[in-house]
Amino acid sequence: MRNPSGQFVGSASSLLAGLVLLTAAHTTVASAQSIDPPGFGPISVKGTQVVRLNVVCFDHTVGYDAPGQCRGEVMFHDAAGRELKRASYDLAPGATTTLQLAIPATDAAGAPIRRVAIIPCVLPQPGGVAIPSAEVYDRDAGRVVLTVNPSAARMSEFNNSLADPGSISGFDPQPDPPAYSMYTMRTDQSMRVNLFCFEHPINGVPPEACRGTVMFHDAAGNVLKRAAYSLAPGTSQSLGFAPAGGRALLVGIVPCVVPDPGGRAATVVEVSDAVGTVVQIVEPVTPRVSRLKQTAGR
Repeated sequence: MRNPSGQFVGSASSLLAGLVLLTAAHTTVASAQSIDPPGFGPISVKGTQVVRLNVVCFDHTVGYDAPGQCRGEVMFHDAAGRELKRASYDLAPGATTTLQLAIPATDAAGAPIRRVAIIPCVLPQPGGVAIPSAEVYDRDAGRVVLTVNPSAARMSEFNNSLADPGSISGFDPQPDPPAYSMYTMRTDQSMRVNLFCFEHPINGVPPEACRGTVMFHDAAGNVLKRAAYSLAPGTSQSLGFAPAGGRALLVGIVPCVVPDPGGRAATVVEVSDAVGTVVQIVEPVTPRVSRLKQTAGR
């Protein structure tokens, strides 16, 4: 659920009260000094769906590096950053693992669960190359209906300094936002930008609040909707946009996220049909626009 400002307010912990959630004390397997994990944005799921977090341990040589053992932790957070389920993985090259979280059809009050935000999270140890992805499996349809890749392979790739894009400190005042291209949608569909302020340390740097602006442009570059976001680490927010028009016409919409210096907000864009079912996930082309700039002489 969301409040009028677009912030997710439904507690997945209460919505998923019928599940066995892993709430016991745990020990983080990787040193905070070495973690620069991939970043997933919030994924909207409904009752009778299952969120799956997959990890593949790459089994081919990369450069001069032979494949190695992949170790780390996988987990799911709710929109408020609470941990819903956690497991560790220890994979030989070529092996895979999956962590699943099933969403019940109804909440504790018996009301249908129409939408809840779930954030997949992977904390890898140094070693082999672990490649993550998330899926939404619909039990009624009997198939996977959405596949979601991380918005960035490393969270440090978000909101870096333009002067030193490899650094995770000393931010430039000018933003280097994620790059979204135009999406062609019907006027009876809606689009949402979901943000999650990452709550784990990145290479030993504590998490900070995430601030910035979300907007939607039309094909001519006009701003159709704009809103600021300010998120504490571990919290989520969503901004939606519905094109005007009574008939199902095609329009080009460009989602845009312009972060301020500070914490790292992983983003993902969802497109929903007229009844609110997510039909498409739109990931950024790159977590930094500057990566697309062409340089003469190269």
